[in-house]
Amino acid sequence: MPGVTLFPTPDHSPGQVSLQLEADEGPVVLAADALKTAREALSGIPDMEIDPQKRGRASIAEILRRGRTIVPGHFPTIHREVDGRLW
Repeated sequence: MPGVTLFPTPDHSPGQVSLQLEADEGPVVLAADALKTAREALSGIPDMEIDPQKRGRASIAEILRRGRTIVPGHFPTIHREVDGRLW
């Protein structure tokens, strides 16, 4: 679909994917359990990584790179400012 991108985010499970949605205020990423909390967003380290190839850090980095607004699996929405700060 136009404005929707599916991309791999292995971490919590090997075949996990996230969605990037194009919105007027910037890209929104539905991260699900690839990025579960603000602590993971700030540290870049997954709390519980089940993927045997240990790709969780790369998945978190990709989610943060793509999203201006991020919807984690277990935390309220996270917003990234243009300068990179998260809130």
